Amino acid sequence: MILFVSSTFSSKRFANLPQTIFRRTFSTSQLRRNPHLPPTPGTPSGTTSNGAPIKSLLNSIEKILQFAPVTKAESFIHRRLSDERFAVPNRHVLFEKIISLLIHHRHFEEAGRIYERLSNEGYVSTLKTDAQMLTIGLVLSPDKYREIIPSLQIIFAASQEFTEGDFILLLGVFQDLDASPGLMIRVIQEFLSSRGEGFIPCQRLVNILVGMMVKEGLVQEAFEFTADYDNISDSHDATRSHPYASIISSLDTFSPLSEKSINDVLAQIRSREIESDASVFNALISIQVRKKDVDKAFQVYGALMENAKEGLISPDRYTFGNLFKMIGRLSDSSPLPVLPRQLFRNMLSQVFSRQSNLQDIRRGVIDGYHLLMVHALRAFLSRHDYAGAYYITKILSKVGLPITGDIYYTAVKHVAGRVLQSIHNAQKTGGSPWIHRLLGRSRSDFRTMKEFRQHKAIMLEMLKQSRLPGVLLDVGTIPSRSHRQYVMPTLSTMKKQFAIAPRAEFDVIPLQRILRRALLAQIEQERDIMFGISQEARRATGELIAAAENEMTPEDAELGKF
Repeated sequence: MILFVSSTFSSKRFANLPQTIFRRTFSTSQLRRNPHLPPTPGTPSGTTSNGAPIKSLLNSIEKILQFAPVTKAESFIHRRLSDERFAVPNRHVLFEKIISLLIHHRHFEEAGRIYERLSNEGYVSTLKTDAQMLTIGLVLSPDKYREIIPSLQIIFAASQEFTEGDFILLLGVFQDLDASPGLMIRVIQEFLSSRGEGFIPCQRLVNILVGMMVKEGLVQEAFEFTADYDNISDSHDATRSHPYASIISSLDTFSPLSEKSINDVLAQIRSREIESDASVFNALISIQVRKKDVDKAFQVYGALMENAKEGLISPDRYTFGNLFKMIGRLSDSSPLPVLPRQLFRNMLSQVFSRQSNLQDIRRGVIDGYHLLMVHALRAFLSRHDYAGAYYITKILSKVGLPITGDIYYTAVKHVAGRVLQSIHNAQKTGGSPWIHRLLGRSRSDFRTMKEFRQHKAIMLEMLKQSRLPGVLLDVGTIPSRSHRQYVMPTLSTMKKQFAIAPRAEFDVIPLQRILRRALLAQIEQERDIMFGISQEARRATGELIAAAENEMTPEDAELGKF
């Protein structure tokens, strides 16, 4: 039986959410039950589920969640659930997969309504889904802790049906809901207590717990817990250092006590003779990145690279991601101990070489590598290195990473800013090569420039013009023959953050045209020239792109592919 506890929410987003805090009373017999029910009434008993329509439906739901308003998505979901094609024996599994998708995309109230429909149709949900619903209720109304936690305790104790891995995934829901560190600590402690004396948590759970402790100000307690865990853990490899790395990365960046805590962590690693990997270096780099201390961040990176030369430790995607993220936030004239091209070259060698076994990486982890490339692209754009940015788009295809909306958005938004800046200065400089090369307008047509005084108008026109071929985008150019129809994002879809999936991939050629034309406009602006024929423009930009490729490609390194 499911009981609903009504609640009032301060957030407007949840103002109309009816009865969303779910509390379930479980008996011992309920926990032993088989969650599968007979086929939906009206469905022939011999019917078997066809995986293809269900998989297709889930793909459609994920796509509409990425690109459409949530109200439209929810209406679509309910219509499909009413479709007879999906009245299959394992219908409850379909419900739960939809609930997980909605939670993943942070549509919590909609997930609650699908959960309610699942119950109303007479299906019994799994403990994993029950826990997700209880978590939403708990975070949204922490004052209901004593009412909700008993149900979670029963779920946590059912180790056969609710694993430690399920609990770690549940903590991700807490984080998606922006739960406080204090609440997460209490829930983790409840989980550990429910597993009984002698239970040794996995290291990933320990990493999360000590990180939350530090964020809650319990630094000393985090040290003690980590030391106790290290004493009983059977781990003897470099992963022993991960809880200590979690402590460092969770410290308050600007607290005067943080420096002492870092020294204490490093001293403890040395005294316990703990073999370290890149995680501790990455944590130290992240602290300096948050402080915007470029020199210290690269000092740590330099020490890590020295260890890499000796074959002791290798930098990973987090190392380079932090550094590129920092560079992307700096001005184009800020001095750097290591230039972006050299950093990218090292990244390809250390992270994307065939020796890295990229083909063995789980599909879900690819998002992290994609984000790394977004940070790298933003870093090159911030330095106005369009030749280097162009080469990054080539590497994306070469290693098997998709060209997605956020890749487009990162590049198009930046270049639109350069066009807008050029328009503002056009009267002083006598014209704008940027509006000429990116928008196909006359560089001295000041009246037309008034149409492009906003980022949105520039971005829309730039995307439109990127469909036209060639490096030069001359005034009044109209293609004389039909050309390939490219798959490109719209402005609204570019702004969406979504999981990487093949169906979300766009064509790279229009994006490369934008970057190459930006490079051309920059050459003309800096050299105060104007190319008259496309061969000259292609040669000038091609030479710069080739030089960038030469600098950014590691010698004798064969790149792996996802």
